[in-house]
Amino acid sequence: MCIEGRAVCQQCQLSQQPSHLPPLRACQKCLQAGVQCVRACVLVITTDCESGNKTAFETIIDDQNNDLSPPEYVFACIPDAVHVGKSLKASFANWMILLNGERACLSILHCLRDEDTSLRKILPRDAVLNKDRMDVDCILHLTKGKVLDELQKVGRVVHRILPDRYKVTDSNRSGLYPHPIAVALGDHGKLLVLDYKPMSKTTRLLQVRLHSPADVKVVKELGDARHIVYLEGIAYVSEPTGINVIPISGNVTPPVDKTEERRPQAENSGGVAGFRGGHSQAVTAANERSHYETFH
Repeated sequence: MCIEGRAVCQQCQLSQQPSHLPPLRACQKCLQAGVQCVRACVLVITTDCESGNKTAFETIIDDQNNDLSPPEYVFACIPDAVHVGKSLKASFANWMILLNGERACLSILHCLRDEDTSLRKILPRDAVLNKDRMDVDCILHLTKGKVLDELQKVGRVVHRILPDRYKVTDSNRSGLYPHPIAVALGDHGKLLVLDYKPMSKTTRLLQVRLHSPADVKVVKELGDARHIVYLEGIAYVSEPTGINVIPISGNVTPPVDKTEERRPQAENSGGVAGFRGGHSQAVTAANERSHYETFH
C-alpha cells in the first residue's frame, strides 16, 4: 500500500516505518523486536565507460526520470573517477580547451615544463607526452599538489601552434606558412591568419582549428593583403584595391549598403562596390574589439 501510494501509510507510521521505499524500510523482525533495523542499501552504481555499460546507465536514468523503474531502485549511476579523469585528460591532450576563460592544452604544459627547471623536477616528461592513453599515472602526476602550486605561479605561457613544436602533420609543419602577419579570432575554436609571400606580394588566408596539433586550411589566395578583421561570419581583408569581403561561416551573405549602391560608380573606383565605405563602421568596431587580442 505504501509503495503504490508512494508515501508512508497511517498504519506504517504507527509502526515507525521511516520510508515507503523497500530498501529504506525496517524489516518485520526488527519491528516486532522493537530494535533499530540496520540494512545494506545500494545508493551508487559505478562502472567504466564501455558502450554496453553506458547504454545500461542511460536506460536506468531514463526510467527513473519517467517513473518507470521499480521503487527499490533508489541508486544513482555515475562513471568511475578513473575513467572520468582519463576522458578529461584525452580532451586536454587533443584540444585547446577553455579553462577559466583561457585556452590551454597538454602541449602548453609540455612547453612550460621544457623551460621551467622547478617543474621538471616534480613533473615527469612522460606525463606531458600523451603516449599511453590508458595510463592513469600521468593523471596523478598532473594533478599533484606540488605541480598545481607551481602552475599557479605562472601568469602566461608563449606557446607556438604554427608550426607545432612537438607534432608534425601534413597541414602543420615547418616551412609551410613562413610569414604570418595578421591574426583574427574566427568562429569558436578557430583563428584566421594572413600568411604573406614577400617575393610575389601575395597573401593566403588560413583558417586554423585549435586542435593539438592545430589543423590548417587555406581558405583563399589573395593579393597584397596585410590586415584582417572577422565579424559575424565574414572576414574583412584589406588590400590595395579595397576591402575584400570573404564569407567564412556557412551560407553567410555579405550585406550591401544601399547608400553605396545609389552613389555614382566613379566614387567606387579602385574599391569593391557596395563594401568599401558601407562597412567601414563595422570593420572599425570589429578591429577595435580584436586589436589587442593575441593568442598565448
